[in-house]
Amino acid sequence: MPRSTNAQLAIQMFDGLQNQFNWSPGTAWQGIARPLLLCEIWRQGWQAFHDTVVCREVNDFKIGARGPNIVMQRAEQLSDYLAAELGIPRNTLSQEIGLYWKHQSIMENHTK
Repeated sequence: MPRSTNAQLAIQMFDGLQNQFNWSPGTAWQGIARPLLLCEIWRQGWQAFHDTVVCREVNDFKIGARGPNIVMQRAEQLSDYLAAELGIPRNTLSQEIGLYWKHQSIMENHTK
């Protein structure tokens, strides 16, 4: 059975990133993190969402009178960790990840 266009895009993206970064077996997870993790949510287009990796349902992220809840705190820690492991400044994380979801053909599928 042939791969779908989207699956083929994901594979090509991983292969291209592998060629660029030459990951080892211990760092190959970055080939999944860079294309698939996001700091944005989809609402008629990608929109910033607390400048952290969206790792749970959006409704779980809350800021109360005492500040960010545990989900927000853990997402912030994950975002800091991810930026450090990818070797990028934390303030550029949202531009460096989510490559698959931000690809033109994938975005076109979202708007159909």
